Amino acid sequence: MKVSEIKKEMKESSIVVGPMKICLVEKSGYDIARVIIGVLKKDFLIEISSRWTPKSLMDSTYRVKAAACDLKLEPLLVVPYLSEDSFKMLENVGVNGVDLCGNAFIRSEGFYFYVSGRVNRFKASAPIKNIYRNNTSSVARICMTVPKFSSITEIISEISKRTVFGSVPTLPTVSKAVKSLEEDLIIKREGGNIQVVQPEKLLDLLLENYVESPYQEVIRWKLPQRFDSPEFYNQMKDSFSCGIPLMVSGLSSTMKYAVMQRGEVLRLFSSEPEKIVEFLPGKEDERFPNLLIARNFNLIDYFDIRGENGVLWASPIQCYFELSSGDKRDKEISEQVKQKILPVL
Repeated sequence: MKVSEIKKEMKESSIVVGPMKICLVEKSGYDIARVIIGVLKKDFLIEISSRWTPKSLMDSTYRVKAAACDLKLEPLLVVPYLSEDSFKMLENVGVNGVDLCGNAFIRSEGFYFYVSGRVNRFKASAPIKNIYRNNTSSVARICMTVPKFSSITEIISEISKRTVFGSVPTLPTVSKAVKSLEEDLIIKREGGNIQVVQPEKLLDLLLENYVESPYQEVIRWKLPQRFDSPEFYNQMKDSFSCGIPLMVSGLSSTMKYAVMQRGEVLRLFSSEPEKIVEFLPGKEDERFPNLLIARNFNLIDYFDIRGENGVLWASPIQCYFELSSGDKRDKEISEQVKQKILPVL
């Protein structure tokens, strides 16, 4: 929705939220919002924006607050949509806000009005709908591993180094993802550098958007050497070097990133389990397997896999996501992995 369309709507029908009505008037060339609740009336200097990403909101609040101070009026921001987090940010900086979905926060002398939780009926204003999910999330994931870049090209280079299976996102895709991260106040650009400033928020957003892959097809395999044998992993080296997507799952990779009791069965992910077993000694064993090979086509799960002695282990981030999606014990262990991820930044 354009700023001109929001202005037109305010002039023609006003904004009505419960008993509160907000009309657009003009004084000395400035856009003024007249807030009316019952017999109470008050004028605010208004800033109208068509975007509501965190960065856009922050920029708008700085502008309207500075201008309102000069005019000795109180600031009011109007956008298509404001979330509860947006209202918290506005309250912290001392700016009032109202959206076109029925949410509002007005706090002034003689006025207090707060309504939130109304559903967003507008399309997302970010350049890409969701940069924290699927293949595009490789940009956000690499920012959890490398906290500072000198250019977009360097980001692509780092992603390429960590992409063993699947494709590397194109320059336009990475540029749009970086722009979205900047809009969400996850990163900042300064002197040509791209710096992660909110790593924990970034990790939370990645986890919130993580979708666990369905593992319906599982081959149960018995390797000759026992799980606790030093030779156990040597039996699998040929399968890891065959070129077919294959890795130790995040859950089974936990032993690399946290203190936990080792199980008796190792779980692998592969896009073609039936071909992987051609490179393995042993046989299928439904009753007493020591290896489970689950079909997983989601190549973002394989991003940033770590090689060690011929075995490919899930990244710490993938391990953290899988643990966080598990039971109570898994979630407790995930905190150990999280603490190993964040100090890097």
